[in-house]
Amino acid sequence: MTWPGHFSIGQRYVTQKAKIRDVAPEQVDDGQNSTRKIAGGLSAREWLEILLILLGGLAAAAVLVVGVPQWLVKGDYSCTTRTPEPTATSTSEATVTSGCQAQAGADGTDDEALDAALSSARAPFGVVAGAVLAGAAASIGVIVSSHNARLTRQTIDEARKTNMITEKRDQETADRERARTDDERFTTAVEQLGNTSASVRLGGLYSLQRLALASPPEVTETPGSSAALERLPVILDIICAYLRQPFHHPQHDWKPPVEQDDPSADAPPRAWWPTDQKERDERDAEREVRRTAARLIATLLPAATSPSVDPASPAPSPAPLGVNLSGAMLDELDLTGRHVGRLQLDGAQISGGLELNGAHIDGDLRLGEGAHIGGDLFLDEGAHIAGDVRLGDGAHIGGGLWLGDGAYIGGGLRLEKDAHVDGSLVLGLRAHLGGGLVLGGGAYIGGDLVLADRAHVGRSLALGEGAHVGGGLWLGRGAHIGGDFLLEKGAHIGGGLRLVEDAYIGGDFVLEKDAYIGGDFVLEKDAYIGGDFMLKKDAYIGGDLVLGDRAYIGRSLVLGEGAHLGGSLMLGEGAHLGGGLRLGDCAYVGRSLVLETDAHIDGDLVLGEGAYIGGGVVLGDRAYVGRSLVLETDAHIDGDLVLGEGAYISGGLFLDKGTHIDGRLSLGSGARLGEGFLRPDSRMRGEWFTAAGVPANQSQPEQRTFDLNHAEQSGPVAEQESTSE
Repeated sequence: MTWPGHFSIGQRYVTQKAKIRDVAPEQVDDGQNSTRKIAGGLSAREWLEILLILLGGLAAAAVLVVGVPQWLVKGDYSCTTRTPEPTATSTSEATVTSGCQAQAGADGTDDEALDAALSSARAPFGVVAGAVLAGAAASIGVIVSSHNARLTRQTIDEARKTNMITEKRDQETADRERARTDDERFTTAVEQLGNTSASVRLGGLYSLQRLALASPPEVTETPGSSAALERLPVILDIICAYLRQPFHHPQHDWKPPVEQDDPSADAPPRAWWPTDQKERDERDAEREVRRTAARLIATLLPAATSPSVDPASPAPSPAPLGVNLSGAMLDELDLTGRHVGRLQLDGAQISGGLELNGAHIDGDLRLGEGAHIGGDLFLDEGAHIAGDVRLGDGAHIGGGLWLGDGAYIGGGLRLEKDAHVDGSLVLGLRAHLGGGLVLGGGAYIGGDLVLADRAHVGRSLALGEGAHVGGGLWLGRGAHIGGDFLLEKGAHIGGGLRLVEDAYIGGDFVLEKDAYIGGDFVLEKDAYIGGDFMLKKDAYIGGDLVLGDRAYIGRSLVLGEGAHLGGSLMLGEGAHLGGGLRLGDCAYVGRSLVLETDAHIDGDLVLGEGAYIGGGVVLGDRAYVGRSLVLETDAHIDGDLVLGEGAYISGGLFLDKGTHIDGRLSLGSGARLGEGFLRPDSRMRGEWFTAAGVPANQSQPEQRTFDLNHAEQSGPVAEQESTSE
């Protein structure tokens, strides 16, 4: 085996992927080129503020010290020369006057007194003026301090900016170097996948995993450079591509046939079958490499419980990662609890099982044409698939298909033509299908098809032409089908079909021509079908058809032409048909037709031409037929026709030509018929009796009406009845 040529996809990725190119250092603003220099002195505005404060302080001090005292000091401080009248004291006054004049100035003011008054007034205002000058000085100090603080902040900011630019440049350099190193590791790892040694290929896989899980470098976009490689989706695609490469192993293929003459001899069925132990060992080693690759895929996918999946998470969700394993040859695949964008398995060959328990798939789950899963397909533990689940033409599951408790499929579940599930198909408790459940033409389920309690199918459940369910079909308590239930031409259910208590079908239930149910069909207590129940031409139910207590069919129950019911047709206590009950031409019921107590048919009860009931027709106590009981030409009842106590046929009993009833008519107490007619060619075994035992003479050729007004008659009635018996 030549592995380098075997794995060419690695070389394609090496040559086509984007390279991280060298980037010249940026012309970084270092704080000296593009930013203005920080001035050391005060600005003109600050000088102006200081000058204004200084002048204002000096002016205020001058006013307080000079102007205000002069304004406050008022009075006459002049020396006026007057001639006093001669008195006894004139000599002394004259002396004082002469002293004031001696001290007066040139203007006649008493300077000494004036100075004393001004000094006295200036004392308090001098203190105030000093405070004003001190405040001005403090304001100037604040301006200078603010200027110094601003200079300090600017210096620190510029230093921080310079450091950030330097750190960014250093980080970009480191990132480019890291990207270059990672690129070399990536190239080496991809090349290792083509190595002839299995251990080297394993090393390449683990190297790719480490690269994918490492935080991707963030390289700033600059002219002439490219963004860092988004490695995770690329590496995931590489591993998937590796698994898509052709590979064969005896465990993946059928076992070699045994020659009839020599049971110990193995005849190689394929050209690739190992011819010696060395080649077998090589294939075994490659099988282990592929097992590892399949496990690593799960480690590269995000967890389904991560914030990227949570719709309430405010964080933006990354684009989901798709997994394309179309045509891959695998032992098994386990994506339990992983979040996948889209899972493609077209033509994949998985010898074991596929487990998607708790997985979240944003798109479809596709097992395309020819896909094979040797074991089970599990969607359990709340698995969520936003789109459809499809098994393509001829796809095969060797085990079962299990949608576990709470599993959710936003679209439908479809088995395309000739798709094959060896085991059962099960929708577990509260499992949800937003669309329909469809088995295409020739699709096959070897076991049962089960909708467990409260399982939900949003649209129709359909078995296409020739589709086959080997076991039974069961709808659990409260299971819900929003649309129709359809078995198309030749569709086959090997066992029975049962709708358990409160099961619901919103539309019609239809068995098309030649559709087949091998066992009983049972609608249990309170089961519901919103539309018609129809067995079309030659449809077949091997057992009984039973509507349990209070079971409901919204419209009619019809057995079409040649339809076959191997057992009885029974409407349980309180069962209700919103329309009529009709056995079409040549329809066959192997045993009895029974309406139990309080069973209710709103329309007619009709046996068509040549229809046959192998037992009797019994209307139990208070059973009700809203219109008529009609036996058309050649209809045959191989037993009695019995109306229980209080049974009521509103329209009456009509027997057409050639009607054949092997038993007798028996009406219980309070039973009522609207009116009844007996055709001349009708044949009855023995005599017919009303509830009171009044015989209707069969030999009379005319049409006869059975009048129930004689129910109270007595006398010869018992005698006639005993004679007839």
